[in-house]
Amino acid sequence: LLVFKGTESILASNTDIHTIITIDEHPRFFSHWQLIKKIFRRYDLAISTLPSDKSTLYAFFAARYRICMLGDDKSRWWKLHLLSEVVEFDN
Repeated sequence: LLVFKGTESILASNTDIHTIITIDEHPRFFSHWQLIKKIFRRYDLAISTLPSDKSTLYAFFAARYRICMLGDDKSRWWKLHLLSEVVEFDN
């Protein structure tokens, strides 16, 4: 599970979760590359519950099958090419 630092304690006692990876909400450029190297194609499935560009890219790098939320923003077109399935984001 990939979560923002400071939120991992909510999920720490869940026995269904084997690994929790944390990242700063506003990471530095080098942190992105370190994370991508760590998660690159290590998983069968990536599900992103945020419609952001970063979360879509992390899902793309993490797994071959990717499900992400998408909003109505203008960056939607390129995300559609990276994802296996899309869930419409309902704010």
